[in-house]
Amino acid sequence: MKTYDFYYKRGVLKKVINIAFVLVAFLGKLIPKKKGVYLFGSMYGYNVADNSKYLYRQTESNSKYFIIFNKELLNDEEYSDYNLIYARSLKGIVLQLRAEKVFFTHGIFDFLPYLIAGSEKHNLWHGVPLKEIGPYSDWANDCKVLFYIKVYFYKLVPHAYYMSCDYVYCPFESRVEDYHRYFMVSNPKVVLKKQAKNVNSKHIAPKKKILYAPTHRSMYFSDFDFEDYFSKIGLYDELFINSMKETGFELVIRPHPVDKVVFEGSALSSVYKLDLTHDLYATLADYALVITDYSSIYLDCLERGTECISIAADYDEYVQKAGELSESLVNDKSFDNLTEIIPILKRIEKKYF
Repeated sequence: MKTYDFYYKRGVLKKVINIAFVLVAFLGKLIPKKKGVYLFGSMYGYNVADNSKYLYRQTESNSKYFIIFNKELLNDEEYSDYNLIYARSLKGIVLQLRAEKVFFTHGIFDFLPYLIAGSEKHNLWHGVPLKEIGPYSDWANDCKVLFYIKVYFYKLVPHAYYMSCDYVYCPFESRVEDYHRYFMVSNPKVVLKKQAKNVNSKHIAPKKKILYAPTHRSMYFSDFDFEDYFSKIGLYDELFINSMKETGFELVIRPHPVDKVVFEGSALSSVYKLDLTHDLYATLADYALVITDYSSIYLDCLERGTECISIAADYDEYVQKAGELSESLVNDKSFDNLTEIIPILKRIEKKYF
């Protein structure tokens, strides 16, 4: 079974192919679009997930389709309510050429980008970024001249740059300036709109559960030791474990999709419950508290009104590899920057235990 990482990676060959198909992209713009045909994509075609999944449900249309690259989903009953179309099938190719609008979460590579060049492209993104993304992250090590050469090159061939779009959705007015910078290559219109996955989120009495959802690390750190890191922040401390047992609370560890393969078969599940399901947002309302670090789930919780605490023991190392956190976030007084869970145990116990 191919993992998310297989679909996520963008090697040199893929980049060359996308650039080489510039004529296909140009000709595709000349093909008339069929009004009312809406396509949805997510996770580079790996799965039906995130904002696209929820916007699909909320969209009234007789001609809506979910484009995928992962053939294993086609006969999966879990997705029987979605009109799944394989991207490279004849029907998939025709739909991408004729679509009036396309909606995606991880970039235009959720589709065959040169086929949707003439469609109206709506970038839902997969979470409000906590760190710098886009050109200033992708080309951070380039000199100024090379940086702007790349910016203007991809302005000429926007289908070859994953962040190209006509509209990008942002739920917080305070982040609009950041979004203009993140998506500067295509300079889309920023639409102030709540994320689809957080629309109509259930406001129920939370269960006695705490979610720990760290962001991805294996992408930036080779052979990252999660066991060691979890010990460092105090998840294996006897005081914390005993407090959980005494109060009847359960802590669920939810790895990022990029890191999921690292946890499959892990002994972590013998200490805490391990959640490897596809859709985190289907159960997010169940939790009394969410703990994360640099994950966009922090801002999802803010949007939903769910309490979230950030704990990170590798701030300096992480920003060195992945980039600085957003200045607007760092300056937000509600954002925690704690290094371990033990000092806040009393704070948690006072409110939840």
